[in-house]
Amino acid sequence: MSPRQRACLAGVVGAVALAVTACAGNTPENPAAEDPPIQGDSPSADPEGAGADVSFDFPSGWVNLSESDLEPAAEQTLNTLAEAAGLEAEELHANAQTADMFLVDPDFDDPAMPNNILVNHEPGDAVDGLPTEEEMAALFDDYGLTDEGYGERSGPIGEVVYGLAHGSAEGIEQHLGMVFTFNDAGDLVIVTVSVDNPADQNEITQTIAGSIEDT
Repeated sequence: MSPRQRACLAGVVGAVALAVTACAGNTPENPAAEDPPIQGDSPSADPEGAGADVSFDFPSGWVNLSESDLEPAAEQTLNTLAEAAGLEAEELHANAQTADMFLVDPDFDDPAMPNNILVNHEPGDAVDGLPTEEEMAALFDDYGLTDEGYGERSGPIGEVVYGLAHGSAEGIEQHLGMVFTFNDAGDLVIVTVSVDNPADQNEITQTIAGSIEDT
């Protein structure tokens, strides 16, 4: 991995991992899932037309906070999260719009760390290829996350790799899944899953890896 590629990927991981960079505990069991039946819509990861240009399956009921015009359920979720973070809703919405897609489960126990899916992309000329198992493990280690495994699979979009990790912050355990692939434009697409339990971590990550496609 080139220094430029490492910096690109570290920026993406860092945006999510800042909340979970404390030392992690024991690695939880995380059984493999071949093709879990998560049902949901597959909207473009770029409703504004300038981003990752992919779609994938995600849990039904999750709301997209990166859209310009929010649906009522998404607006309600945004207001709750903003209040918990001590931010104005407009400020949080502006932050969410810097991502290609920011999906949130509105049924959260702790608004400080809701289950979410974050989509970003990097120009293809900034990277040398998909991260290897060793590179993914090193990236997680840089942020104090416990590496839980790496996988490769083929999907509608072509070659996909993914990694699993976990960490904790202020006593809150978070389980991460990262999916990497290239879209039709040659850009590197990075989908980060952050949830509060290993079963959803594995199921959602595997579902995205198996369903992600160009739009």
